[in-house]
Amino acid sequence: MRTRVSFSTAIAASVAVSVGLAAPALASSSGRSVGGARGARAAKSTSFAGYSVQAGGEGSWKVAAQFVVPTVKCTGGSSSPERAIEPSVGVYSSSFSSAGIFVGCFKGKADYFVALVLNGTPHNYTKLAPHPGDTVSVRVSQTSKSTVVSSTDTSRKSVTKTLKGAGNPVGSGPWVGDTGWDNPGLLGVPNFGKLDFSAATVDGSPIGAGGAVARFNRVSGSTTQISTGALSGNTAFETVFKHS
Repeated sequence: MRTRVSFSTAIAASVAVSVGLAAPALASSSGRSVGGARGARAAKSTSFAGYSVQAGGEGSWKVAAQFVVPTVKCTGGSSSPERAIEPSVGVYSSSFSSAGIFVGCFKGKADYFVALVLNGTPHNYTKLAPHPGDTVSVRVSQTSKSTVVSSTDTSRKSVTKTLKGAGNPVGSGPWVGDTGWDNPGLLGVPNFGKLDFSAATVDGSPIGAGGAVARFNRVSGSTTQISTGALSGNTAFETVFKHS
């Protein structure tokens, strides 16, 4: 079974990693308002495509979303390079916590499984495998008393996992979108077609309802790897594969 070590490049860029989520390194600012990126030009990230709230220093955050598991197209045989992303939601703290699904190509075959990070500790559940077309609901709730991360396949109830751990006094930069994966070193992007996100909320409000949410495309040099669409109804958007 593959193991995983997760990290946040915004917090611990020097940490060595092995097969794990590469959380987006996104700037945060003071204040609590969210939103304002509807139709705004996307910023660039080397490891993330989606939306992030540019606010921090708060004692509690709740971020949630749904997405449809895409059909990944893999080429080559067992010696072909591994490629992977993780559609997820998450929050930074002294480390970070996230909830999502591994979506990628491993040994030339499409691979999907539940992947959670609780207070910086990764948990891979390779036997909990959603199917393409399933709708998955993910959420992270963080307060000073507790942190809860969960992934629920609403189409396949057996593919569900929730973890609860210690809380954190402050959190920042909650996100919804496609994060990168390390093995070690950032992996390329699999051909996933597109990912449809919906019901994206922060503290129960639409992620685009306020004034401090930023949109990101994932890029490598001058090449766009994943593009992020504008928000629809302040809660829905799509990410589209462009290049590995």
